[in-house]
Amino acid sequence: MFLGGRGAGKTTVEGGEQYIFATQMPRSKGFLSSTTYNQLLTKTLPSLMSKWRQMGMEKYEDYVVGTRPPKSWERSIEEPEKYENIISFSNGRRIELLSMDRPDLARGGSFTDGAVDEAALVPLEHVTRVLLPSIRLGRFDFGDHPRWGSFRGYTSIPWKPSGYWTMDYEEKAKAFPDKYAFIEANAYDNVLVLGEEYIQMLQDELPYLEFLVEVMNQRIRKVRDAFYHKFDADKHSYTVRYLYGLGESGIITNGIADPHYDRTGALDFSFDFSGWFNCAIAFQDGWDTTGGVKRLVEYGLHQFFVKQEDGKVGELVDKICEHYKDHKNKVARLWGEPRGHDPKPDTPETLFQQIQKRFVRNGWRVEIRVKPGQVKAHKERNFYMNDLLAENTTLPALRLNDQTCKDAIIAMQVTSVKADYQKDKSLESKRDFPQEQATHFTDLIDYYFMQKHGWRVSQKGNRPALSAGVR
Repeated sequence: MFLGGRGAGKTTVEGGEQYIFATQMPRSKGFLSSTTYNQLLTKTLPSLMSKWRQMGMEKYEDYVVGTRPPKSWERSIEEPEKYENIISFSNGRRIELLSMDRPDLARGGSFTDGAVDEAALVPLEHVTRVLLPSIRLGRFDFGDHPRWGSFRGYTSIPWKPSGYWTMDYEEKAKAFPDKYAFIEANAYDNVLVLGEEYIQMLQDELPYLEFLVEVMNQRIRKVRDAFYHKFDADKHSYTVRYLYGLGESGIITNGIADPHYDRTGALDFSFDFSGWFNCAIAFQDGWDTTGGVKRLVEYGLHQFFVKQEDGKVGELVDKICEHYKDHKNKVARLWGEPRGHDPKPDTPETLFQQIQKRFVRNGWRVEIRVKPGQVKAHKERNFYMNDLLAENTTLPALRLNDQTCKDAIIAMQVTSVKADYQKDKSLESKRDFPQEQATHFTDLIDYYFMQKHGWRVSQKGNRPALSAGVR
């Protein structure tokens, strides 16, 4: 298991491993897997091919991708019937590309070896039930070779609990050093290749926590005294799927499909404001029937933010409208921080009026759903949100897109609570801390669920009414 930060050389190492298999185990058949086929096509395969080129292998002369190899080339000990997901080497070595979002490619296969890229995003159950049992091919052909039957995982530090299994290999390697190997590295371990300027650029540009995890390979866990102690990054998030087709070199990516985004439905937007950081999340609700239980779910589709140097709420709305320029039903329902209704000393318009006006300018109809008034006390929000996250009440469930709401997911995990149930918002006052991972996104999630669904647990039981006319 190789846990390495961005630029640490994980895929280059696997490229060298595959070169060894191709040269030392001709006619063997391995697999290379990941969460999505798009990851293999756009991230993994180009790096492997670059390494092979460095080691003297040329495409079309020594290997082909996604197409039937020349008849003059050697055949594998178990030749595939189709080649759209196969890398074929001239000496008979085959690598089958597998992914969780194309399960049709992985049924019933058997292999001499296997590797997984972005292993922390692959559930342990998939590894133990699907991938590892398939490494059984060629015992009598390659059983004496030290690499026969090997399994290799490459990943950065996991963000979600479902990926923590990759770190278990550290203890396995200590207990059984002849069977397991565990490697950790960050970008500075590869500084001679990357250059210090590149690493400094990443530190300057990436959000603070993302730099620590993705580049410096530091581990992140949910804080012990978490405000959202019922939040589970696996349970309360979802993943988009990719659309595939066939091209001249096998499978190609045709686009991305968010299974919970409806281009014909209205969109809800919840906002949070500060003088130097303004943000929003786009939501749509829907019904989920997993496990035979019908439950209303609020899907967080996409996060947006602007910092002081980028502009304020007008620019934030422009970002939203540009992202959803192809949305068919341009109706925006506004929720969020109630003080957005407060009068502003430098303008006759409130923040919500400015937002409404900007949406209208971009061709949208707008309903301001949030009412003026006081923000709910933190203790009430703490109880309400954790009841909602427990999913054993009449409240809807929360699911955040794990690609486009990543900062919100991180913020939900690292937001702590004080002894008096106050949310610890100290990070909001630290200018050197990336505000997208402070508590702003968590606040707008609180506002959205309490304003839209608070009636479900209130004694009055009244649905929220419009506080301003539709424009």
